[in-house]
Amino acid sequence: MAASQWFLLLFLSLAAMWDICLFTIPNELTLTAFLIGLGLMPGVAFVARAMLVLLLFVPFSRLRFIGGGDVKLYAVVAAFLGLKGFWMCFIYGAFAAGAMAIISLVRHRDRKGVIPLAASAFAGYAIYLIAA
Repeated sequence: MAASQWFLLLFLSLAAMWDICLFTIPNELTLTAFLIGLGLMPGVAFVARAMLVLLLFVPFSRLRFIGGGDVKLYAVVAAFLGLKGFWMCFIYGAFAAGAMAIISLVRHRDRKGVIPLAASAFAGYAIYLIAA
């Protein structure tokens, strides 16, 4: 695995732990990941991928479908993986989020319908790495 893949795995694991415990993803963590990624993979394409995903996902955040931290997390993932890799990771993560929602409903510990999406993004990336 390349250094950027290891770093993304580390970033997503930290974000997942934070999101599971506190239901928030610190801006400092996301910004640090973005800046380190820019150092590992310099170029306009890195920034352009992040900006595209931000533009696509911000409306969902404004409608309160997903949190702002999740939008920024997805932007960093897209910047690292490229758009094709991002969408694969996103789809795998969506299945993981669905499984988490079902488990939450079965266990009757629904936290107002809140699912820590960073955890599902981590799971989606892990599946993406295994499938690749």
